[in-house]
Amino acid sequence: MPAGRPESGGPEPWVATLLAGLPFLLLAILLAVFGLRRIAALDIWWHLAAGRWIAEHGEVPRADVFSHTAAGQPWYDVHWLFQVLAYHAVRLLGLDSLIVGKTLLFLAAFGVSFIAVRREHRGAMLAVLLYFGILISQVHFLERPTAFTALFTALYAWVLEAHRRSDSRCLWLLPAIHLVWANLHGVAAVGIVMAMVYAVSDLVCAWTPWSRHESTGRMRRGLRYLAVAALCLAASTINPFGFKEIAYAWGQFRWVASDAHPVAQLLDELWPAFHPDLAVHGRSTFSQTAFVGLTALSFLLNARRVALSHLLITGAFLYLFLTAMRNSVLFALVAVPIAAENFGSWIEARQESASRRSPGWTGHAVQCLLAAVLVLRIAEVATDRYYRLDRGDYETGWGVQHGLFPEGTAGFLEREELEGNLYNDADFGGYLIWRLYPRVRVFVDGRHEVYGRVAEENALARGRPDAFLNMIGKYGVSHALIRHTDPAHDALIDRLASSPDWSLASYDEVSALFIRRDGRNAALLERLGDRLPAIEETLSGQVVGPVAGKVSASPVAGWLLERSSRRVSRFLETLGAAYEEAGKEAQALEAYRRAAVTGQASSGVYYYLGSQALRRGALEEALSFLTQAIDRAPEHAPAHANLAVAWELKGDMEKAFAACAKAVEVNPDLVPALNQLGRFWAMRGHVEEARRLWRHSLELQPRQERVKDWLERSENFSSPEE
Repeated sequence: MPAGRPESGGPEPWVATLLAGLPFLLLAILLAVFGLRRIAALDIWWHLAAGRWIAEHGEVPRADVFSHTAAGQPWYDVHWLFQVLAYHAVRLLGLDSLIVGKTLLFLAAFGVSFIAVRREHRGAMLAVLLYFGILISQVHFLERPTAFTALFTALYAWVLEAHRRSDSRCLWLLPAIHLVWANLHGVAAVGIVMAMVYAVSDLVCAWTPWSRHESTGRMRRGLRYLAVAALCLAASTINPFGFKEIAYAWGQFRWVASDAHPVAQLLDELWPAFHPDLAVHGRSTFSQTAFVGLTALSFLLNARRVALSHLLITGAFLYLFLTAMRNSVLFALVAVPIAAENFGSWIEARQESASRRSPGWTGHAVQCLLAAVLVLRIAEVATDRYYRLDRGDYETGWGVQHGLFPEGTAGFLEREELEGNLYNDADFGGYLIWRLYPRVRVFVDGRHEVYGRVAEENALARGRPDAFLNMIGKYGVSHALIRHTDPAHDALIDRLASSPDWSLASYDEVSALFIRRDGRNAALLERLGDRLPAIEETLSGQVVGPVAGKVSASPVAGWLLERSSRRVSRFLETLGAAYEEAGKEAQALEAYRRAAVTGQASSGVYYYLGSQALRRGALEEALSFLTQAIDRAPEHAPAHANLAVAWELKGDMEKAFAACAKAVEVNPDLVPALNQLGRFWAMRGHVEEARRLWRHSLELQPRQERVKDWLERSENFSSPEE
């Protein structure tokens, strides 16, 4: 409901002012809480590294310097100003300054959208629109140049609209602003497009029959918009790369708009809104639907008074949003003030046509309800419950997001001098550049446009071990750093872990480092001692403990544990097998126990644990482990045979007989099971069946003196002696 003078029957003026302002204060707090979360942007690291490089060399890089696959390839670093600012902020104030700076930029952006709405229209509908606008945008509240683009997009929308309403002279400030924007982010061309939309709207309306009385004014205003767009375009060329940056920005727009590129298909931020594969909770889809629906409804209700510029620019940004999720912030910032104006105009028209004004309590009741919802939502976000229910990949707080970056394996690479080229997952590239450059050059990182064919090959090799091995052979890779929490890498890690050509050197919560056994790092592999010290070090609570500790608090963490524990279990099994081979039974038993804790261990692990428990006489423990082994592999004949022994020792001969019969059914050549089942048949008086089984056992292993004795004595005894 629009703000204004107190209405008849409404609350006191001071109460009305408080109720009207409370939702907007809470919206600012909600936005701040969304912004103040741990660093989760994958690209911020190579941005920081580039800023450091610029500070050290006093120039902007024009070719790739961070990788061994694209070294020397042209690199149009259109983000150079952002990188310099970010690097110096981190150098002087620490990483948390990025979190604060990003939050302030998004607060300013949505604040500008609020100011862009006329005072009389800043009512409950604006608060609702801002609420849903923040919800659909918050997933992209990241430490990236897009934070500046959000602010400048909101600023352009405000200035362009102000000039449409009152011929504001602030319009002529845009070229100077654009000069800064164009050196912060490559998509500054969005501002030029916005000015062109307003120009086209006025020029078209100037020629329509129903606007002839305003044609001169509209024509002049349209030409002013065109002039500003041209000046902004000229300002875009004032950068280290001149006109090449403009061509580059246009090429990037086309690349992002196309979902056919293999790399684009892997980046969910480039997927369209409402994409069925987006890993979002139903509440995200609801927020998107609600915001788009409210925006469309505002145009329908205010259809007779809608400005062509509003229709065109909202349609353009809606198209960007539907094309790529990363544009949700821009769509929200442009659509909120326009939709609020539409609702405000419609409400004013209704009030003017009504015989009396409605009581003021109606609008304020909506504001109170919204305030209550906002308080609950703020508490939900501050305690991370919102993220656990929605996406699960953010945490409120300071520092770096847990479980995203290869901190442990990067530390290993930092300590060790490895010969040859590194392969790394693209998500890890930026972090490795920031931490290890110049000593280590990466295979690929988030600058996909720099890598070209390399990035495409890497995307196509995902989930295809043979293609992956061919690719890294082509680029002389001697050590590979792989995200083991990605299910697409399961087959690849299985291949490398079981290959005699590769050795697992180190791993952490998210990554595994394999070294090729080709002689280049022989001294390191020898010093690692068949991997045991390095693996044992990382198993001291660094992987299973921290992840498992989150399960009770987060259902999504449970899902993360299930994925990552497969890798953890496999590494623990490898460790246990190595200890077995080395004759270290106690260490092997401990490794296998840890594998069993993950819940993802193979049947072999439970079989080993059950057999060891059987030897110790721990029958209940043996029954439990052997049953779990059979649950995972129903055809595991030795597990059935040992289960039969356990049941016999427990005194349950029926279950012992059934388990032993199953072992022989699964594997008719399993000698211990043949001998055991023969005893059971003999005990039941079926001597001929027992003799048949023992003869077959002797055919397989002739030197079984005890079984020979059973055969000789079976003619006189219905049951052999124990």
